[in-house]
Amino acid sequence: MANLTTMMIPYSDRICNWESSGSLKGNFLLHYAKKAFYILQNNNSVIFSPDIPSEKCEVNATTVLHFLSGGTGGKSEYVTHNGVTLGAAVDGLIQKIGDHPLSSICCLPLWHVGGWMQLERAWRTDGQILFCDFRDLLKPAIAEKMTGKWISLVPTQVKELVESKQGLRSLQKAKGIFLGGAAMHFQLRETIRKLELPVYPCYGSSETAGMVSLLESEEFLNGMNGVGQALDHAQIRIDPLKAQLEIMATSLCLSRGNHTYAPGTWLKTADYGELDSRR
Repeated sequence: MANLTTMMIPYSDRICNWESSGSLKGNFLLHYAKKAFYILQNNNSVIFSPDIPSEKCEVNATTVLHFLSGGTGGKSEYVTHNGVTLGAAVDGLIQKIGDHPLSSICCLPLWHVGGWMQLERAWRTDGQILFCDFRDLLKPAIAEKMTGKWISLVPTQVKELVESKQGLRSLQKAKGIFLGGAAMHFQLRETIRKLELPVYPCYGSSETAGMVSLLESEEFLNGMNGVGQALDHAQIRIDPLKAQLEIMATSLCLSRGNHTYAPGTWLKTADYGELDSRR
């Protein structure tokens, strides 16, 4: 049976099962998502800013999503995606973890790809979304809503949560924790293993619509380091001279700033890494 995202589903046909934790940030993210969704429902492009999403007129009248992303030297640029590139990223993840509904606890900024992709995964798989501040996980009422849901966090957030008994209980109830955005300190890595949290280390970027590699939680908890194998929609290689990562993916963005990307382009990243025999 084909997975749920094989055919492009218009945003107007998506079923949205959304709620807020009731916190200031949770309410803000819910309002932000509704505004962006309204724009997309009307087949308009959306440009994201930290304050509010707004409509953008495109020359070719296609629906494009413009995400804010940090650039070199602190310069911010917009990275553009469409339904095809975002759908490819969701498909790549589904091939790895299964095509069951991907319900999410969403506490990351929606104007960045990392936050928005949680909505894409839920929309495309009939999942649910709870918008909140990550510190809402310190509240017992929110912990009960974690069961069966995925959450995307960065290492500093996980570190703060595991230092609290209630925060730890919340994380233990999650179906899985996608952990990326920065390198994990070895002390945090060992703490997570000791606590047996369902953490999935991952790697990706705004240009690739989020993660392009993922390490299974079981492998991570059994002592394997790194960010796993490339997902099915991506290929990763190392520049032999500079040791920098290069990525080719069907989820590659249409453009970043004034630079456009053709399908099949290898993206030269600013990140360094190495491949081992397991990849």
